[in-house]
Amino acid sequence: MTYDGDKASQLKVTFYVNGVSQPITFTRPELIPPSVQPVGVLCQIGTGTTEGASSRDDLRIYNRALSAQEVKDLYRYEAPERPWLTMEVETVRVTMHVTPTKNYQLEASLDLTTWTKMGVPFVANSSEVVQQFNAIEVGRFFRIYEVQ
Repeated sequence: MTYDGDKASQLKVTFYVNGVSQPITFTRPELIPPSVQPVGVLCQIGTGTTEGASSRDDLRIYNRALSAQEVKDLYRYEAPERPWLTMEVETVRVTMHVTPTKNYQLEASLDLTTWTKMGVPFVANSSEVVQQFNAIEVGRFFRIYEVQ
């Protein structure tokens, strides 16, 4: 919110949400007479319900009213990060290319440092053995080796 009381004949208040000016109506403009230089403004926004509730997280006092462009520039400079995405693959299908009749051990890791055995060693019954795992729980990295 900016308040410009430089001119005794005018009262100019502009309210901004995320750097964009919003229409605002004072039903009792005498609460902020032009002859008084306020150092803060207390206002309630909304209908008194929690629907559409908002919060004010930044209060600054300047020795002059900021222009609309200055308010917009401040918001853009300090705005939260742009939206971004993360992606997780929950189920991973591991196809092991092995030699039938040989024994193998499969291990998984979340960080390539700590490895956990995925069950007991198994005897390959074909040249391809397929298993599915929850990658979030067991890890995204897998290795296999032959055991005697």
